[in-house]
Amino acid sequence: MDKETVTRGIILSVVEHTLRELEANPERTVRKLVDLGDHFAKGRFQSYFFDMVQTMLTDENSAYYDLVRRTATEIDRETLKTFGVNLGYNSYTVGARTIRAREAVCGYDIPWAIMFHMGYCEAPLAIEEYDRMMREGVETGVRAYIFYVQDETQALGPLLELMGCFPDCAFLLALPAALVTDEAVSQLCDHRNLMVAVASEDADFPAAAAKLRRARRLYACHRRYRNTDDAASVLDGSWARKAADAGCCFAFCHADEACPDEVCDAVQASVEKERKRQSEGVIASNYYTDHLFIDGVISGEACFVGVMPDGTVTRCDGRREVQTGMNAAGAPLCEVLAAVCKRGGFA
Repeated sequence: MDKETVTRGIILSVVEHTLRELEANPERTVRKLVDLGDHFAKGRFQSYFFDMVQTMLTDENSAYYDLVRRTATEIDRETLKTFGVNLGYNSYTVGARTIRAREAVCGYDIPWAIMFHMGYCEAPLAIEEYDRMMREGVETGVRAYIFYVQDETQALGPLLELMGCFPDCAFLLALPAALVTDEAVSQLCDHRNLMVAVASEDADFPAAAAKLRRARRLYACHRRYRNTDDAASVLDGSWARKAADAGCCFAFCHADEACPDEVCDAVQASVEKERKRQSEGVIASNYYTDHLFIDGVISGEACFVGVMPDGTVTRCDGRREVQTGMNAAGAPLCEVLAAVCKRGGFA
């Protein structure tokens, strides 16, 4: 048995025990969990993350304690344990180590996560293409994947089956609220390595969130912003309140490709302020900028890779996602990364 398997087994055991303690005393136990995580996880991102959380939780009136209590008592424990270890250890530690080693010799950057867009398209990628890209990604150290589904007719069965083939990876599955049916929730219960994010601006969002809450799923919400008016609820804090009231653990927002720079920057500043205030029991995230920040902590230079429904590869310019002239269909992942993730700038 290798060292990583042993370490993962120890972490799983410790997390299981500590999650039980969280239900009784979240204030004391969350500090214990952070201390244990800081002891076991030696990666660059973990050290930063645990230091940040320790600082944030010095406020005994923090709404994040309500978030911790709700998470410990309302979410399936096996899901919390599996998703948390897959992201915190498999991705941010083992995967990050592989990424840094590969980057040192390959001449291009490797993202810590890859985003797959799934929407209306005349010639969408086959499910086998996603399988191939993820298998190649795992080999390079990428252990986290985001599936951003915008098509309300998308069949979730094949997608969930694909995720089940990668039990050591962590997945974020962003869905329109209309896809969160009773049948879909039942299917989601069989997969403990993923977190669902529901579109918060959909009319059916409250009902979808309620279904996930009753099923004890780990879930978040997500939304796009296009201009100042569209971002108003993010800027005034009401969106975070809406997400917390719906029982979400995280609230992800992201800029439209045509969103002005000043709006992107204002939203980023607002999200950072929200996290520091800790006034709502939900962790807000401006996804693209946070993705780049994590990537920079892990490997020194930040990069982003997305794949559109037809295979078109995207990068991030620092604020928003933009399309490139590269197509991932049939192309080895290493060629995609070499073309898109050049050293010395956001990719």
